[in-house]
Amino acid sequence: MICIELDTNLSASMVTVMPLLPDTPNHTYSHTLFIKDCSVQTWIGVYEHEQKNPTILVFNIELDVDARQASSSDLIGDTVDYAVVVSYIREYLRHARHRLLETLTQQVADQIFSTFNVSRVRLSVAKTGILEGVASVGVEIERFRNANRMSMGTSHSASLKKH
Repeated sequence: MICIELDTNLSASMVTVMPLLPDTPNHTYSHTLFIKDCSVQTWIGVYEHEQKNPTILVFNIELDVDARQASSSDLIGDTVDYAVVVSYIREYLRHARHRLLETLTQQVADQIFSTFNVSRVRLSVAKTGILEGVASVGVEIERFRNANRMSMGTSHSASLKKH
């Protein structure tokens, strides 16, 4: 955030731009880590033909983390390692079986919250190539750990994407 201070003794075109420093105790330090187009093979589907073979899902993930320590230390141990997140999700889904993307997406979000120190998870999960003329179908959710919002959030939407 930037504070613009006008000097009344100078013309209106003369301004001083000063960054606002995060000096209030309620200031939130958050970085959003993202993982895009992560392919994961798992068992999902309502129909018999879906239950016979594993399906490739495409994940897009955003994780809000407090990265103050990592920003100054430059150490991976002071933040959430996105490679570990990907490995964790792949391992979790390797043996899982779900009928609905809605169920799978919520359970993955729950697993992320129980395993990693994140304040927000936005998770998009898509099946590709399952409907003729449709690139992908999927579910997107957003969940919050913050006590000021409902635990695990309330945002939920389903989407169809055409190409």
